[in-house]
Amino acid sequence: MPNTTNPLFNGNKLKLGSFATNLATNGHIVAPDAFEPTWANTLQCARMADEAGFEAIVPVARWKGPIEDEASHRAHRSLDPMIWAAGLAQATSYSSIFATYHVYTIHPLVAAKQCAAVDHISGGRFALNVVAGWSEEEFAMFGLNLPDHEDHYQRTEEWVHLLKRLWSEEHEFDFEGKFYQLRKALVRPQPIQRPTIPLMNAGTSERGKRFAAEQVDIAFIALDPSDPEACRRPIEAYREVARALGREIQVWGYGFSIQRDTMQEVRDYEDYLVAHCDERGLKRLMRRRLDRGTPSPAEIEVMKRRMATGMGGFPLSGVAEDIAERIIGVANAGLDGLLLTWPNAVDGIPRFVRDVLPRLEAAGLRKPHRR
Repeated sequence: MPNTTNPLFNGNKLKLGSFATNLATNGHIVAPDAFEPTWANTLQCARMADEAGFEAIVPVARWKGPIEDEASHRAHRSLDPMIWAAGLAQATSYSSIFATYHVYTIHPLVAAKQCAAVDHISGGRFALNVVAGWSEEEFAMFGLNLPDHEDHYQRTEEWVHLLKRLWSEEHEFDFEGKFYQLRKALVRPQPIQRPTIPLMNAGTSERGKRFAAEQVDIAFIALDPSDPEACRRPIEAYREVARALGREIQVWGYGFSIQRDTMQEVRDYEDYLVAHCDERGLKRLMRRRLDRGTPSPAEIEVMKRRMATGMGGFPLSGVAEDIAERIIGVANAGLDGLLLTWPNAVDGIPRFVRDVLPRLEAAGLRKPHRR
């Protein structure tokens, strides 16, 4: 287990993180007050999360948004996650700063070198979200075809294996793999965190779950939106896979939040977002979700509204008491951490910190943060 310089391994029963403040949501939220991923905005969000004691600040890796044939669309706007992480590492003092990498877009030697540098900039607070990659459009930008599912994970396993060796080997080494060949490889300086920088992955298939259980410290899963208690079984199932391999991992989820003082204000703001939704982007996201199952017409309408008002995930919209109650529910179901998104994090984070965070502390899920 990595050393104690990283708050991901503190004593709080439920960890918290901000998610995706390096990009313009999924591009379908186009209301005038939607979040813009300027450096000033993302820096402000990071500092607010850091000062509140959030354990994680996590970006999304996005090369291209879900809107085709419109290069000026806001869906394509995002800040590179590694450069973003390096900037935030020196501008914060507590939170773990993540980068997110698509394995196919970068050689593991380059990735290992960059990650080690940001770990030093942060003072041992860096972490990496490893993504195998899933978007055909983004693969095409690199002149690649979306690979076979098994090859996908074999390459990702080889990539992670090399990162861990480069971060820990005392001497130069050669490597002859299926996907990578290295000669007299080394990274200096190695990371502050030993034996490895913490890794996160969101494997959803059975193959993906096995990879996460074998290789990473944090498994990032989709939570059942119907009821916090319904999340208990999938959370435990993930842990069981890891324990069968002799490992313990954290299980995190993510949720979207619209917080207001009354439920009428929440509904009014949701209606406002739906009215300003970009239908093309929403349809593309919906199509990807619908390809995974056969929901009923009523379920499709619920999904459409959730996607139109946030980035998907566990719904946490309401007044502060309701949001806290649902978060307490998933924590009691066994969740170790929760990443949060808002239609505009500049507005959403202060509301959450002021009204929801004290309730989580009162429930014993977190200790008050002292800077």
